[in-house]
Amino acid sequence: MFLLGAAGFSFQDEGISDDEIASCIDEFEILKKRPPSTPCCTHSAKCDRRTGHALKLNMEKFRTHLRSEGFEPVVESDRLHIWRKSETGKANYTYKVYGTFTDVPARAFFAVQCDTDYRKKWDKLVVQLDVVESDSQNDVVYWHMYYPFPLSSRDYVFVRRSVVDTERACMVVVCHATQHPQCPPRKGVVRVNEYMSNMVISPHNSFDENGFDYLLTYYDDPQSSFPSPVYAWMAASGVHDYVDKLHKATQQFNDGSALRPTLSITKGTISSSASAISNNTSVHFQTTHQQAQAHYAWHRSAL
Repeated sequence: MFLLGAAGFSFQDEGISDDEIASCIDEFEILKKRPPSTPCCTHSAKCDRRTGHALKLNMEKFRTHLRSEGFEPVVESDRLHIWRKSETGKANYTYKVYGTFTDVPARAFFAVQCDTDYRKKWDKLVVQLDVVESDSQNDVVYWHMYYPFPLSSRDYVFVRRSVVDTERACMVVVCHATQHPQCPPRKGVVRVNEYMSNMVISPHNSFDENGFDYLLTYYDDPQSSFPSPVYAWMAASGVHDYVDKLHKATQQFNDGSALRPTLSITKGTISSSASAISNNTSVHFQTTHQQAQAHYAWHRSAL
């Protein structure tokens, strides 16, 4: 039976599948698994000095995996790695970003990813950002983004699914472009029809303790008139800037200086083809900005 939304929009056809979620987690596992014999010192850059928790990373194996997929390094530092891959027949690159933070919890980072109302406050490039329609697992989101003169603003229509996998101890946010009858193209705004973003978040210890790793895979084609090398530089810089802004927004969210959303968690329906995420929950956020900042409206026991 097809799940039809407004004027025939089909979540069954356009929604994020269990296999897509599982595939994102599987790739992160390549990075996460460090050979048991590999020593780790608490003074290493890949150790959380605050907790003494060793981040079990297999960066060399992950680099080999990315090279086999056609990726090349752009930025490499202790806490941030960016790779890119030229896509045949396309004007832009696909980017992969690995990063780690030790001063905020995974749950807060995940919430900031999903709360559209909060993003309107911390991301000054947002002109409009709204959930257009939802089913039990997916949201359809409209995003209008400001571009500096002389460029026209861009807008996106995409499906988003957010999952907490308690069995594999990670959180996943997957988005890809779609079309929706309530979001026709607008005059003077360039519609971005090719867009995808996958984020896997893995806590060092638990969802509520500070410290986590993340892996972001990102592609869009904003149909820019800039030469490819110029846009590639702008895109890589933009990814770095976005991660910095996201981190600062999470810090404010976590320390109480930003209003927090109410986190509502419901059991997801998982098909047999994605049994690896059988103990997951689908997550929806409902922001209650009238609540006082002191009311931390997390259902912490739900996870």
